[in-house]
Amino acid sequence: MSINKDKNWSELSNVERYMFLENTPTDCTFIVGIAKDEIKRIQCHKKVLAECSEVFNSMFNGNYLESEENCEIRLNDVQPYVFEYFLNFVYWDDLPYESSVIELIQLDYLVRWMKDILPSSIYNLNLSSFVVVTKRLSEVLDKLKLFEMFEKYVLINFMQKKKILKM
Repeated sequence: MSINKDKNWSELSNVERYMFLENTPTDCTFIVGIAKDEIKRIQCHKKVLAECSEVFNSMFNGNYLESEENCEIRLNDVQPYVFEYFLNFVYWDDLPYESSVIELIQLDYLVRWMKDILPSSIYNLNLSSFVVVTKRLSEVLDKLKLFEMFEKYVLINFMQKKKILKM
């Protein structure tokens, strides 16, 4: 599934992303929050989330309640602003610059819950952004996972490009 015929979400420019979002209504709502006074309803686009993650793709296109039109998904152990950080990363490859360890742990929880959201997008970042992300994640991920991320980043962004150039 792709957003348009030629490009996946990760390949779209910000202008193309804005155009898609402007012309496409949201079709799912995440109800996010820990305490009753902080609960927030956050509207999303299934197509964007499904394209960025196999977990979302299965959830929205499988035989699950989330596949129904205008579904609601409850996340009662994540603060709304942390989930918004997560969505900003999915929609815009944008990361917060100032985060506490607690926010990072909650963001890590979301990453683990979605399993492949971060890996599917993190390797598209430029090198300096990738280093910033992995530095932040070093507080919540073990060294082996960080090494695997660096290894895959190098393979995707440097080794595969060299192979293509040699052909």
